[in-house]
Amino acid sequence: MPGIIRRWHKPPRSPNSRKGRPEAARSVMEHFALECSREIFERELEGLADIFESPFGNDISEAELTSLSFPQTVKLVKSKAPNLWELLFRLARTEGQQTRNPNKNPSNIVLIVLAMFSYTRLTIEGRLQKLFAVYFKFRGFSAKGFDTLHLIYERCDVGTVVAKIQKE
Repeated sequence: MPGIIRRWHKPPRSPNSRKGRPEAARSVMEHFALECSREIFERELEGLADIFESPFGNDISEAELTSLSFPQTVKLVKSKAPNLWELLFRLARTEGQQTRNPNKNPSNIVLIVLAMFSYTRLTIEGRLQKLFAVYFKFRGFSAKGFDTLHLIYERCDVGTVVAKIQKE
């Protein structure tokens, strides 16, 4: 079936032909694929709500603040939204970038993007947004926010970053 669909989307042509490739059902198939993908992505995004939600009115405790681990959250999100994760991960890094810099991993960026998507759909407060807001308010400097995001990206663990900042 995938082979038939690929031919409908991109019909073959003779190598000696000077004519352009026929359109066939390309636009209809792309519209259909987008519609199907949207349904899958919305279903997966709804499944992430319990990971990113923070009930309204409940302040984040110190234990909750320091126990959040990005690698564990990434694994959980990947398992609950594999298609959405794969799409955003591939959009965040090209194959050429992977070969030039294999150490650069966009996992935390994709996680934060998904947290923002989830936040726009939630009727309650977002866990990561609340965590960052508490930290930024505590530090009082917007430049510190950028430093924190950079540290989180490098260290991948909020607890470690908070502990390091508390030592400073």
